[in-house]
Amino acid sequence: MNIRGITVSVNYSDLLSVGLDRWDAGLDDILVVTSTSDYRTIKLCTEEHVPCFQTDIFYANGAKFNKGAGLSEAILKTGWRTGADWLLVFDADIVPPENWRQIVESKSLTPGTLYGAWRYELPENTPLDQCNPAKGPKIHQSWVIGFFSLFQASDWHLPPIDQPLFETYWTHAGNFDTSFSWKWARPAEQRFLDLHMVHLGVQRQNWLGRGTGAELSRMLGQRQHFYDVDRERIVPPEIK
Repeated sequence: MNIRGITVSVNYSDLLSVGLDRWDAGLDDILVVTSTSDYRTIKLCTEEHVPCFQTDIFYANGAKFNKGAGLSEAILKTGWRTGADWLLVFDADIVPPENWRQIVESKSLTPGTLYGAWRYELPENTPLDQCNPAKGPKIHQSWVIGFFSLFQASDWHLPPIDQPLFETYWTHAGNFDTSFSWKWARPAEQRFLDLHMVHLGVQRQNWLGRGTGAELSRMLGQRQHFYDVDRERIVPPEIK
């Protein structure tokens, strides 16, 4: 079983550094996506001998932090989808258990299924030896959320390999992962593994970039209902 993983870290090097060794040890290949000005993440990747893709497409066409575009560009330009059995998209502020790969391999993964995990919230400054899910509240979720999305590389729900894997028309880091998850529309197509992970910090605080919680709250407060997100769209940047 081959698993290739990818994550975005822009001004998140302090959080990524907590769980990076565990991710790297459990993955056959790993790729960190960051901005050209995030020298701390670039330095961390260099020190840890982890591949790092740099791009500023996050901010193209007036976007605040278009995470879907950043991931999609990195995936297309590196051929990330080619040659792996399974693909994993995970968040930089997530710390997995040390044996997460063994837990995944102990399950009989089914093609055509999107696999997720559970997460528990702890403060941002929690050191690795204190990253125990039992110490924090469980974050509710009804479907597989983008902090941990595991799927087969050849899954028929995916777009063609030469097309962006994710939506690239959101001004922030949200929405694209929900739309991606909903490609597996039938309940039986999404499953949660017995994986319990730590989420460092408060969820949904940095969709517009690190430290933009107040601005994000104002933007989300303009929504009249869950699907009222048209004002959060931008013209999608071209990935060349």
